[in-house]
Amino acid sequence: MSYDWDFPGAMQWMDVGDSFFVPCLACESLRREIQTTADKLRIKVVIKFVIENEIQGLRTVRIRA
Repeated sequence: MSYDWDFPGAMQWMDVGDSFFVPCLACESLRREIQTTADKLRIKVVIKFVIENEIQGLRTVRIRA
């Protein structure tokens, strides 16, 4: 499955501590896509499954360069 999100565009400008939330139902493929993008950009992120305002999704936080 492909997502219409510009992960490289969002992630390349993230500072340590910045985060974004992406709503999803089947989150594992999305998690892999986000992690692959972070690996290509050589940044470290933590990706957590969360429920925010009754919407499930993934919260991605940049933890270091």
